[in-house]
Amino acid sequence: MSSSADAFRLIRDKLAGCPPLRIDDPKASRASVALVLVPARPALEILLIVRAVDPRDPWSGQVGLPGGHQEERDKDRLAAALRETLEETGVRLRRRDLLGELDDLRPGWPGLPRIVIRPFVFGLSRRPAARARAEVADVLWAGLSALESSQGTVRRSRRGKAAEVACYRAGKRAVWGITRRILGSFLERVRTTAPAQAPARRGPSPPRPGRGARRA
Repeated sequence: MSSSADAFRLIRDKLAGCPPLRIDDPKASRASVALVLVPARPALEILLIVRAVDPRDPWSGQVGLPGGHQEERDKDRLAAALRETLEETGVRLRRRDLLGELDDLRPGWPGLPRIVIRPFVFGLSRRPAARARAEVADVLWAGLSALESSQGTVRRSRRGKAAEVACYRAGKRAVWGITRRILGSFLERVRTTAPAQAPARRGPSPPRPGRGARRA
């Protein structure tokens, strides 16, 4: 791929060619997250956050994507993604940076809030100065090819119940749960578009859980 613009154009085309699935649940709260992509070597990088430790937060301390609940002041789901990304990381996204959308998702672990999450994909020409802000302990950039090659499992527990769950690795941090599902969905759709990535492998790209691994 000759440039990040070429990669972003192909990603936009890939996402446009596969309309995202939508979940209609009037009783569920709505949230949006942002997949913020920037050019890097040997492939694109994505912005991740580490949530602050808070016993009131169901995703306390986990690696996630910038985002949060849609509020009354938000014009639409996209506006929520733009606002939350700015509040959490200081990164100002614009609507023209949007490359596409992914399928709506619900959390899969019992006991989590009834919520429908919509992922939005953005492409920036250069890496912005991201910093941890509201409810965020840290920010990090992870290469897409490194994430895809790091598929594995990790032991996690919730409400006293432990299980082996599928994950990616961002350095020493495990990326699991709904964030892992969102990243897996994205990589499956665009795995052949990012520049300088290894040749696409046949078969599904989401991590292959070990025996007894559960969906998070």
